[in-house]
Amino acid sequence: MKNRINLSLFLAAALLLSLFPGESPTVTGAEGISTVDSAEHRARRRTEVLYRRWDDGLFGSRRFYRRELQAHLADCIGRKFATGYDYPLIYPEVLVERRFRCRFRYASWLEVRGEIGADDLGALSGGGLPKPSQWWRGPVLVSLEGKLKRFRLDDGPPRTVVVVLEDLRPVLSKGPAPTTGERRDR
Repeated sequence: MKNRINLSLFLAAALLLSLFPGESPTVTGAEGISTVDSAEHRARRRTEVLYRRWDDGLFGSRRFYRRELQAHLADCIGRKFATGYDYPLIYPEVLVERRFRCRFRYASWLEVRGEIGADDLGALSGGGLPKPSQWWRGPVLVSLEGKLKRFRLDDGPPRTVVVVLEDLRPVLSKGPAPTTGERRDR
């Protein structure tokens, strides 16, 4: 009897939630409130979901999800694309290599390629960072944004998605950038 009551209460709650959808909860964090839900970040999150499915390849579905990931990325060509705030800028590699790979293991599935202009690096310096020539390993993490120009899916271990972005620019998170020598304790 109790199970039927619980089931009917659950169904009633699900019906009410579907009839009166409220606002989604506000997402806060390193990415800030406004940029978390931008179209650029949604495209990256969708890409990551499809990548995880392709990488897992459960029940022989790896080819299917690879094609879905290709179709999604093909739809994103010419549109803005933004990574999460987990790419450290390392000087002088940031100017020489033109390739950005996240140093964190979980986010290393996405490799970003493109050119960052000296103007964009100068704009970052205005945010409290030292001049780029004084960097060794920057104390901040940035998001990389730009228009998706082309992409490539690498099958061989580990599987990766390589995206080439035009007008690539690094973006600081909403929080204040630490100055040289300052340490943030959390």
